Amino acid sequence: MDIYSILDPRYAECHDIITNYLQDDLNTLYSCILVNRRFCRIFIPILWKNPFKFIKSQEKLLEFFNTIIHCLEINDKQLLIKEKLIKIQDLPTTTKAYFEYNKFIKEFELNPIQKGMRLWITKYITKTTIDGKASTRRIKNNVMIINKYIGKLFFNNEKNENQYETINIHYTDLLSGPNTLFNIYEFNNYEKSLIKVNKLTLSFFHKNITTTNLLSIMIRNFLLIQNILSPNIQHLQISIDTTKQHSEFTLSLIKFIKLQNNLKSLLISPFCKKGDFNSYFIPFLDSLKVHSNSLTFLKLKYFSIPVNRLLSKLKLLPNLITLEIDLTFERSSNNNIDISRDILNLPTLLFKKLKHLDYFYRDILNLNLQTDFTCSLFKQILLSSSDNLKSLKIKDVYCSFIKEVQQLCNLNLTHFHLIITKELKLVDLMIMLKNFHLLVHLKLSSTFSSQQLKRLSITSSSLRLSINSSPLNDDHSENIFKLFSQSFPPSLKILEIDFLISENYLQILLFESKFNLQCLKLYGCYTLENTLLRSFINYQKRNNCFKELGIDHYLLFNLSERSMKEAQNYFRITKNTSIDVPFYDIPIKNSPWSGCCNERKTTDY
Repeated sequence: MDIYSILDPRYAECHDIITNYLQDDLNTLYSCILVNRRFCRIFIPILWKNPFKFIKSQEKLLEFFNTIIHCLEINDKQLLIKEKLIKIQDLPTTTKAYFEYNKFIKEFELNPIQKGMRLWITKYITKTTIDGKASTRRIKNNVMIINKYIGKLFFNNEKNENQYETINIHYTDLLSGPNTLFNIYEFNNYEKSLIKVNKLTLSFFHKNITTTNLLSIMIRNFLLIQNILSPNIQHLQISIDTTKQHSEFTLSLIKFIKLQNNLKSLLISPFCKKGDFNSYFIPFLDSLKVHSNSLTFLKLKYFSIPVNRLLSKLKLLPNLITLEIDLTFERSSNNNIDISRDILNLPTLLFKKLKHLDYFYRDILNLNLQTDFTCSLFKQILLSSSDNLKSLKIKDVYCSFIKEVQQLCNLNLTHFHLIITKELKLVDLMIMLKNFHLLVHLKLSSTFSSQQLKRLSITSSSLRLSINSSPLNDDHSENIFKLFSQSFPPSLKILEIDFLISENYLQILLFESKFNLQCLKLYGCYTLENTLLRSFINYQKRNNCFKELGIDHYLLFNLSERSMKEAQNYFRITKNTSIDVPFYDIPIKNSPWSGCCNERKTTDY
């Protein structure tokens, strides 16, 4: 069976396996559309299912929007040309686009559409410049005109041709004024475009205190489509960043969560004004009760919440498979003895289905008693989920509690991400790693920036990982690092490190460890010399297992072409993305335009 037969729709299973594997691989998809017409017809719809995730620059966004403009009806384009809104010579020369690209889009993102429209008008507008710069007022006026054409293209769904699976609504006051917002509900038959939506991201960014009515317009626009979306959402992500009051909208969001029939994933950052969460806690808790049987993925970020209230949430969700917690301490009015008792009395089987845990409570007020509570809760979660837990991401403050759990039961982790601080005891780390008998993938990252973190060194006096600007080359330090390297379990196949280790220590790690490493990813400002590359070649020759070396893209320029070619005869050299990419699949993946992918900066995580 050749590739043409496999891609035939009659072989649906083979077809799906191939296309699903390639759906996030831009380079391969682009190569496929250039093979021939048949390949082009097969892979263009895959490439355009969500083109926004591949568009990461304004230049590419402008090209995308120019293609979308070319998908307009001929009469609509002629009207735009007649009104002299665009320069005809800059549009594609064919009268019709090769494909109706807009009909392939199943994951719609509002933010890049709005940004692309403004970029396109700024470039192609005529007779609207002042000293060579486009008039802001004229741009806004033309955005309002173009809105109806683009809306018709995406949401005038008379033939049920545009039915979206994912909608990402991100409004920002930095994008455009109130009158230029793209309003989905204004277009005929827009309801038909939304009936199949099962993934929704809703995010608002509103900081402009002079724009007093923008938030109310954002809220109105969402409320008008809210009833159409309910109750089909299975995966929901919410993030509201504003200093404005919006109590009615907050209650509406909580109601929206409650109305869903089969909510499986909830990724939520503060959806109310800072400090107001306590006022909405009980309604929010009631909304979670409705989904106690269906919710399997919960991500809570940036809330300020006491441990006892977190407990009340978790007790409602016995079917969680993935739990991400990144919260801030808040003093509790409850008796501390009661909180400790509640933690110890958590149902034994509450977290039995949990497979992935990302756990962090930020102690910005240095409330040591609260720290004890969060560590106790972490320990109880581990004890309850130990049989099934496969991946874990933590800060090293919790390492000692892992060691305690390991003394009581087995932890069958296959994936582990540890965020290291200078206070980590090396002994604890070595014991912990030795007891991860099934570990396949290990990530070691640091809270320090590349400017602060000069070198990982090991002080023989305290056996701690610490920061030291000068390398330790004495025999005793090397012996300690050999012991550390030997603590890595033999099952380990993938190792990622985002702090600097000397070349000597890397060689020890490779040749003194008991594992047969298949992939090593090094993040940060390494000076990747040809001699170090030689170490990896020698490791592959000796062990015949090494398949991939991941490095930051700018390090490729430090290597000679001869060394690169020789190394690639033995293993792949790839460009790193981010060490913080989770081990598990995220139900709603953020594009660069979503407004939710830029995590808040913090110095203590």
